[in-house]
Amino acid sequence: MGYDLMSGRSILLLIDLEPDPRKTRGSSGEWEGSHKALPHLEALRRQFQKHTHKPVLFNWFIRADPQIEKSWGRADWVVKACPEIVRTIKEHGDGCGIHPHLWRWDARRGEWFNDFKDLAWIAECLHTSIQAFRRVFDHSPESCRFGDRWLNQKTVELMHASGIRYDLTIEPGLPKSARIR
Repeated sequence: MGYDLMSGRSILLLIDLEPDPRKTRGSSGEWEGSHKALPHLEALRRQFQKHTHKPVLFNWFIRADPQIEKSWGRADWVVKACPEIVRTIKEHGDGCGIHPHLWRWDARRGEWFNDFKDLAWIAECLHTSIQAFRRVFDHSPESCRFGDRWLNQKTVELMHASGIRYDLTIEPGLPKSARIR
């Protein structure tokens, strides 16, 4: 979180920690964007702290859903893929939540697809993410951002029942080029 000197308001910076491709294959290089982003984000943190004279906390949202589990063999793969980022989150006391996507494997077609209709699948994606988060951070997540800017009322109810206090899924504006596939 940054601090706006003029207004005294907090600024939320939300960082999704996830593999680069949407349709993962499980290779080690698929998390390269996260590795490349960390030094830039840490420089930004230092710059904010220099100008505000206050601690700066970011808000990270980790992918730990069934797509991650199927692609890498474990939902909490982020620990292996990005250990330096997990360490950074813990060392700074940054906010951290989950970022479940609803990608489902279609074995017949041999590809991933977004399943936004099956409430049981949505619940499985949410609960897989929560359990993996607990294994990484030793506590339950309080915040969530569903992938692809997707949300509905039933999912909000599932999050609430699961102990999620803050949903940050909705983002203003959707660029014309960012169609959900």
